[in-house]
Amino acid sequence: MSSAAITPGHWRSLGYFSLYRLLIIAILAMMASALSANSPRLAPPGYLGSLLGYALFAVAAGLAARQRLARFEYVLTGQVLGDIFFIGLLTWLAGGMRSGLGMLLLPYLAAAALISRGRMSFFYASIASLVLLSGETLRGMMTDSMDSLAQAAMLSVACFAVAWLAHRLAVYAREKELLAEVRATALAKQEDINRLIIRDMHDGVLVVGAEGQVLSHNQQALRLLGVPDSISGRPLEEWPFLVEALQRWREFGTTEATVSVPASELLVSLRIKPLTGDRVSGALIYVQDTREQQHLAQQMKLAALGRLTANIAHEIRNPLSAIGHANELLSEDNDEATRHRLHRIVSDNVFRLERIVQDVLQLNRRDRMKPDPVVLDRFVAEFVQQFVQVEGIAADWFACPPGEALTVPFDREHLHQILWNLCRNAIRYCTQQPGCIQLKIGQVDGVWRLALWNDGPPIPPELQSQLFEPFFTTRSTGTGLGLYIARELCAANGATLRYVAAEQGVTFELSGPTHG
Repeated sequence: MSSAAITPGHWRSLGYFSLYRLLIIAILAMMASALSANSPRLAPPGYLGSLLGYALFAVAAGLAARQRLARFEYVLTGQVLGDIFFIGLLTWLAGGMRSGLGMLLLPYLAAAALISRGRMSFFYASIASLVLLSGETLRGMMTDSMDSLAQAAMLSVACFAVAWLAHRLAVYAREKELLAEVRATALAKQEDINRLIIRDMHDGVLVVGAEGQVLSHNQQALRLLGVPDSISGRPLEEWPFLVEALQRWREFGTTEATVSVPASELLVSLRIKPLTGDRVSGALIYVQDTREQQHLAQQMKLAALGRLTANIAHEIRNPLSAIGHANELLSEDNDEATRHRLHRIVSDNVFRLERIVQDVLQLNRRDRMKPDPVVLDRFVAEFVQQFVQVEGIAADWFACPPGEALTVPFDREHLHQILWNLCRNAIRYCTQQPGCIQLKIGQVDGVWRLALWNDGPPIPPELQSQLFEPFFTTRSTGTGLGLYIARELCAANGATLRYVAAEQGVTFELSGPTHG
């Protein structure tokens, strides 16, 4: 083992090993003293003296381990070789293998293999086997009896078996130890990263325990709460607005709240998340300055306005150019047919400009919403009846299979405009046969769905990503704002509008939570 791999735990193990050695010596000494009268075989001449020498060796080994007088490998090997020598000597003095003292080598070999992490374990077993076999061979030669040699051989095999098993256990333990170290290092790094992220977050973070005390926080939380010093360990009751928000969250599940902070005179937004699966064990509170939210929202609105303005300018430029060119030709050409054609060009482009203006004005309705409980099946039936009358189409083009009686929160004018835009697109591309347009209503896991299908050709995959972009159209007379407006009105009502790809037909699906 390298010096870098030696830890204080290794030296402590040697200390415990020394205590175990002294305990075994004490037990052997008491047994020899107690049974010497009835069984002299347990205390032959030299036996107690050998025990005394073994005890002195044990004390010296313990001091060497405590003082770390040499390298760990040398100290351990010296102790194990000393154990083998003295156990072998005591076995010889007690009458050989029949005394059973040779079995004491097994726990020593196992302990040595575990302490050394499997290194030198087979070397120690080889030395122990050599001592046992040579001792029994010598005794057999002296007594002309080799009866105990087989027992010595079996004990030698047991020494190697114990050494192998301890070696495998040591290797397994070392692998688990290395894995634990790697995971501990990774966990420590992750904690450092999390700490840095939390510290540098723009949002304030408060960790609140089950008893209502602040467990942890970052500097941004102190700034937003107007607190100059650390608040870890302090009760949340010092900030009543936080207590009120936390109580509403625990009772009603309200995860967001906007409150005023008296100390900093700021209006902050609170988002509350549970630390575990319930709302009792504690909470994680995110504190955000609403000024940043407003600034970000303003930037997004300006960016969207810039893109929309550029698109509008581009779309208006073409009809204006056509009108201007036709106007120049009108002043130069007196032919009645030509003038009629030029008037038609001006009229068509004026109509197109009017369509663009009307569609753009629809966007202004996005923020003017009055959500009402809408019974979907009844609303759809009334809408279809009105749509076929205004557009002058056959009523049997529409098929509305019976669906669930769902009531959803939605602005009626917004929903009417969304369905109108979708249905106008549908009648342009469908086969205009009975049942070519279908409206289906359903609900899955608390989410209502309204699907509008027509039997027209599916939209090519390369165009699907551009469907909801403003001014995207495949028709020369279209403005390209219908789907864009429909999606914006859906978003204003907390719903979504998406295109559902299929092998046959075209499907657009509205969906949203059943309860607003």
